[in-house]
Amino acid sequence: MNPGAKGGRIAFSRPPELPGVEIMVVEHCARRWRVFHDTYAVVTILDVSGRSIDWLYRRKIYRTEAKNIMLIEPGEVHANMKITPPATFRVLCVDPSLVACVVKELAMTTSHPHLKVVSVTAPPFFRAFALLHRSLENEATTLERQSHFSICIHLLTDACTEKSSTTEVKQPDRSRLLRARDFIWEYYSENITLDELATVSGLSCFHLVRAFAAEFGMPPHAYLNQVRLAKAKRLITEGMPLAIVAVEVGFADQSHFTRHFLKTYGVTPAEFAGKERKHLSTKKMIAPETHGRSRMFFS
Repeated sequence: MNPGAKGGRIAFSRPPELPGVEIMVVEHCARRWRVFHDTYAVVTILDVSGRSIDWLYRRKIYRTEAKNIMLIEPGEVHANMKITPPATFRVLCVDPSLVACVVKELAMTTSHPHLKVVSVTAPPFFRAFALLHRSLENEATTLERQSHFSICIHLLTDACTEKSSTTEVKQPDRSRLLRARDFIWEYYSENITLDELATVSGLSCFHLVRAFAAEFGMPPHAYLNQVRLAKAKRLITEGMPLAIVAVEVGFADQSHFTRHFLKTYGVTPAEFAGKERKHLSTKKMIAPETHGRSRMFFS
């Protein structure tokens, strides 16, 4: 099935939230790769057993290590020089039409941008793509996955392509972003999508994510999580059972809710609820203060 492969796992998927995208998952696989690409391919190297990989692309040999990114254009072939050490990586395959939408938004003069680099070592770049794959492989909302993808595509087109913009891309009118923000506040318990926010704001999906983050300090999916957690804290304080709270504010399940709560506040929902119960019990034990002079009765 996989000539040259030694152990490991290879799997493919097409996330329904991301039309035009295919994901390839490779786990601990030793293989001599020779691959033709009909899409833009972004290879996120997670682990190469403490070694490096030499690969041939555009008649040059490049060396890649863990936490590096490999970039390949449509219509081209890349090949390894020999069987790789056991490697773990992810490949994001993006249909050229999606990239064309972004470059049009950036006012670039070409609809098929040329990648000016083939390997990226910058930690923020690796982190962005690693977060995208993490969201696709674990419990995450549709908005979270779409937002991570938008961030990654903007990085790819803005930082890695040869471009000549005809106009400057400006921050949109704040009222458009406020409409998206207010939509999140109103429908926070539902499965909000990036397409819905784009429609409400009148912006493209790709432009919205960048502009929203610039205006409010975080992308839409992260903002949605913060709204949900703030609502959850209030419900916990009011005594609602934790399992009901998770569903009430829109989290998929209790574990999803607990993970986000702990990451944000440093305590689990159960620990927070325990502190609230203790606080309420203490308040009940304290007698109310008596105002004015008390009357004294003598027999």
